[in-house]
Amino acid sequence: MGKRFLGLILFVCFFSNAQEGTFSPYSFYGIGVNTFKGTVENRSMAGISTLSDSIHVNLRNPAAYADLEYTTFTGGMTYNTTTLDNGSIQDKNTITTVDYFAVGIPMDKLSVGFGLKPFSSVGYDIIEDIDQGQRNFEGRGGMNDVYLSAGYELTDRLNVGATASYKFGDIENRTVIFQENIQFASREFNNTDLSSFNVNLGAQYDLTINDKYDLRTSLSYRPGFEVGVENTKNLAVVTFANDGSEVVVNDQSSSLIDTSIEMPTRLGLGLGIGQERKWGIALEYTYESEPDLDDMPFNNRDDVSYQNTSSLKLGGYLVPRYNDPQKYYNRINYRLGFRYDHLALNISGEQVEEYGISFGLGLPAGRIFTNANLGMEYGVRGNVSDNLVEEEFLSLFLSFSFNDVWFQDRKFN
Repeated sequence: MGKRFLGLILFVCFFSNAQEGTFSPYSFYGIGVNTFKGTVENRSMAGISTLSDSIHVNLRNPAAYADLEYTTFTGGMTYNTTTLDNGSIQDKNTITTVDYFAVGIPMDKLSVGFGLKPFSSVGYDIIEDIDQGQRNFEGRGGMNDVYLSAGYELTDRLNVGATASYKFGDIENRTVIFQENIQFASREFNNTDLSSFNVNLGAQYDLTINDKYDLRTSLSYRPGFEVGVENTKNLAVVTFANDGSEVVVNDQSSSLIDTSIEMPTRLGLGLGIGQERKWGIALEYTYESEPDLDDMPFNNRDDVSYQNTSSLKLGGYLVPRYNDPQKYYNRINYRLGFRYDHLALNISGEQVEEYGISFGLGLPAGRIFTNANLGMEYGVRGNVSDNLVEEEFLSLFLSFSFNDVWFQDRKFN
C-alpha cells in the first residue's frame, strides 16, 4: 500500500507560513522531516561539527562554544528548489525559509549561547486515487527549538558543553475524501500541538602533531526524550462552491486523549585534522536509535515502520592566506563536503536514503572578523528504482556572522 500511496501521488506544494520549511511527501509521516543541518558554515561542509573556530557559532556540538573568542551574532536563510518524481509524474517547487538565529558570548573559559532553530518541518499536498474516488492529504507546520548552550574549556586540550532545549510547534493535517456520484465529500481535520524538553551533551579533544598539525576528536550525545502530543479532531461533511471554496454542511469536533511519542537517542563521533586558519578536513559518523511514533494520532500506516538511522559525512575547508592584505580571494574560506544518510523511515520494506554534496564560501566583510557565508547543496532523497518518490533538491543558503569583543576590561595608556 505504501508504494502505491507514494506511486500515485500528484504534488502541488506551496506554503507561505514561515514555520513550513519543506514540501516533501515524506513529511507526512511522524512529526515531519528534519530540515536543519547546522549553520551555513556547517552545511557547506556536509553538516560536520568537528571543525569549529573562534568567530563562528557551531549549533551541532555545544562544546564548540568554548572555541569562541568574539561575541557572535548570526542568522541564516535558505532558498530551496525541489523536483519530485514518482517515475511518471514530475513537479517542481521552490520555497524560501529563515533557518536560525543564534548568539554566542565568550567569557574567559566559559562561553554561552542561545537562539532559535527548526527541529522538524511538515509541508505536503498529496492526491491518492482510491476505488471510485480520490483522497487528498494536506499538511503544514512542524517543531521549533529554543535553546541555551554552554561550553567550557576544561583543560587546554578538552572542551565540554551542554545544551538545554525547549521544543514546541503544531501540525495541521487535512484529509478530504471524494466519491464518484456522491454530492458531498467527507473531511477530517487534525490539529496537533507538540512540546518537549531535552538536553544535548558534547566534548572535543585536541592534540598537536609535530608542532604543526591539529588533530581533533569530537563527541556529541543526545539522550532519547518524550514529546507531548495534544490532538484535536474535526469531522465534517463538505461540498464545494463554484469558485472552489469549501462549504461545511455539518461538522463535529472532539478532543483526543493526550499522549506522547519517543524520540531517538543520538550519538555522533568525529575526527578531524588541519592547520589553524589554513585548512581542515573531518569525518563524522552519527547513529540514532529507532524512534517510537506509534501514538501519533493521524498518520500511522500499516506499511510504514521506523528503524535505526546512520549518517556519514566528510567535509573540510581551505583558506589560502587569511591575512593577505592585497588579494581578497586568498582570504576567502572555501568549503566542501559530502554526506550519505539512512533515514528512519521505512516504507514497505524500503528504507529511505538521502545523499548530498555541498560547497560554500566564507567572505570577509567590513571589519576583519565580520563575514558573510554563502553555500549550496545538491541532494537526493528517496529513489524511483525503489518504488519511492525521488526528491532532487538544490539549496542555496546565506548567513551573516557579526563579531565583537564583550566583557573585556578597558585599558588606558
